[in-house]
Amino acid sequence: MSSDLAAESARALADLAGEAMADVDAHLRKRCATGCQSVDEALAATYLGSGKRIRPMLTLAVANGMGCTDRSLAVRGASAVELLHVATLIHDDVIDGAETRRGKPALHTQIGVPRAIVVGDLVLATGGAESNSLGPEIAHVWSSALTSVCRGQNLEFDLRNDLGISDDVLLHYAGLKTAALISASCEIGALLADGSLNQRVAAREFGWNFGVAFQLVDDLLDIVGDPEMTGKPSHQDVPNGIYTSAVIDALTHELTAGLSVLRDSINGGDYERAYSIVGGGRSIDRTVERVREFAARARESLQGSALAELGELPMRYVEGALSALVDPGLEVSP
Repeated sequence: MSSDLAAESARALADLAGEAMADVDAHLRKRCATGCQSVDEALAATYLGSGKRIRPMLTLAVANGMGCTDRSLAVRGASAVELLHVATLIHDDVIDGAETRRGKPALHTQIGVPRAIVVGDLVLATGGAESNSLGPEIAHVWSSALTSVCRGQNLEFDLRNDLGISDDVLLHYAGLKTAALISASCEIGALLADGSLNQRVAAREFGWNFGVAFQLVDDLLDIVGDPEMTGKPSHQDVPNGIYTSAVIDALTHELTAGLSVLRDSINGGDYERAYSIVGGGRSIDRTVERVREFAARARESLQGSALAELGELPMRYVEGALSALVDPGLEVSP
């Protein structure tokens, strides 16, 4: 049942994106060719044409929903978005020292760190060139998203090992790290369809709220996710000094109660105990409530518009992801 819910939301987005995703996959492989077969194969196997591919599909879904009839143009716009995302994944894996990505060896483990950095730069430059070819407005949205992602990563360095992060800072971080690019994906779709300013704003707000919900779900997966289903290891954030919403919520409520068990566990390096405390407490439920709030805001952004069907997607995605991946022993109920 839970796997069916997750698959249903993915199919719904794929249907709205249309058949052009196959063209996007082919275009990405062509544009990312490095001239070295082993590098191209490693890049294609792990980073291109795999994963959820939510960002390019959102670009296509918005463009289609708003009446874009130029398939080639839509493919290029969706590709520009995904190229930026792929470049960030390659660099993230290097920064985090991640061994795998989507259940496969990370690029830097196959070709070495120096070369992986260069390949990531190449993919990023290719995405920038693609966005520039689509005109100044799309190029501006694309470059603004890149700026936000970089600022988010820089902020992450500052926030590491900070047990006193405020909720506002965490939301700002989620906006920079994830929501900005998903928002840009949707706004670029509106631009591809020559949408009005109001349509662009609605698409942008939809993407931002969906993006925050998406990041909060991803944060939950580190605590209660099944690595076999997510394609990446869990229990990685806390040992790396990254404290997400549920962890900070648990620390805040612990402090209010005059306790320090979780804080002591983290400071003492007993990370499995820390994960057990957070995963078995009410902080998961409170974070799930926030996820649903942002999914509802995303839906409201597109109500009454030509994209109303797309507006239903975040809640369907959230419910599918939570049903499939949250430990059934936790009290996570609609």
